[in-house]
Amino acid sequence: MLWVALLALPVFLQGQGKELSEKEQQKFDYYFFEAERYKTIDRKDLALQVYLECYKIDETNPTVAFEIGRLYVGMSDANNAKRFLSAAYELDSKNEWIAQEYANFSIKIGDYETA
Repeated sequence: MLWVALLALPVFLQGQGKELSEKEQQKFDYYFFEAERYKTIDRKDLALQVYLECYKIDETNPTVAFEIGRLYVGMSDANNAKRFLSAAYELDSKNEWIAQEYANFSIKIGDYETA
């Protein structure tokens, strides 16, 4: 079942962010799946590094910004968490998962106005 979801992910991700060349898209997909793999085996440090490579390729992809923000939350790095969760929200404010995570994080750091 997980493999079905992972196979559909590139189609989902292509609808987000900027339009990439075929080579950029292949590189982005590779890095994204590697980051997901590292996250699955609880190597969040490596997942973060690889998600940041995705972000270098496409800084307009809300999914990548969201995942980076969530990893920074887990690392208790409030400044970077806020930067990336805010970016994800600005890129896709209608995504309920992004909005919820950003609101919860804002409450956690006492930024009730943003929440």
